[in-house]
Amino acid sequence: MEALECIKTRRSIRKFTEQPVTEDEVRQVVEAAAFAPSWKNTQIARYIVVTDKEKKDKLADNCMLGFTYNQKTTHGAPALVVLTMIKERSGYERDGSFSTPLATHWQSFDAGIAAQTFCLSAHALGLGTVIMGIYDPAEVAKVVEIPEGQEVAALIALGHPAQDPQRRRVRMSIRCCDLSKSAYFEHRGSNSAVLFFSRHKVTRAHELPSAGSPYLGGSFFCTGKPGCANCVSVFDPDGRGVFR
Repeated sequence: MEALECIKTRRSIRKFTEQPVTEDEVRQVVEAAAFAPSWKNTQIARYIVVTDKEKKDKLADNCMLGFTYNQKTTHGAPALVVLTMIKERSGYERDGSFSTPLATHWQSFDAGIAAQTFCLSAHALGLGTVIMGIYDPAEVAKVVEIPEGQEVAALIALGHPAQDPQRRRVRMSIRCCDLSKSAYFEHRGSNSAVLFFSRHKVTRAHELPSAGSPYLGGSFFCTGKPGCANCVSVFDPDGRGVFR
């Protein structure tokens, strides 16, 4: 599976078949996930795979803070992955001080990258996943032994998909820091708009003659104010508000 196809077709799966996940499948996913980037290559992510039904049931019943969706998902998943992270390494200097004003945030950032890489790897192998964030880490530690110096970062249900959810509307924006121009991109399902700004002149991307000359081609005057009537009429005819 090509990388872009993998990213675009991966879905959060909450319903799984009864087919178990094999040790070889888990090993392949983890081996691929190990290539996730991390702060100074600290590689703080670790994976504890729970397949024992009794333990999974305890995790579902006692650790999900009463959140029904996570409880049902955990009960039905052939495997539950407890993603842990090594503490006080990502974002830290050797003397224990923070390398960044973001402090402890960076270790969670690295764990998030690892989780996404894990899920994409699983999807590429035909497995389904959903990342779950509503849980009680203290209760999880009562059911699963968490190694010293680590803490739970997320729970990931893993198995063979029993559903094929449709893609929901995707939104994305990009802004350029160059003061002379900026770009704004918003994607709504099959509709998208790319705007190239040069002071108060806005050019419709689909009219550009080439990528190398973004300020040529069809254009119209923009008032420079959020919700400009000229811009909205062209890029957002249904009035949902591209400009904010």
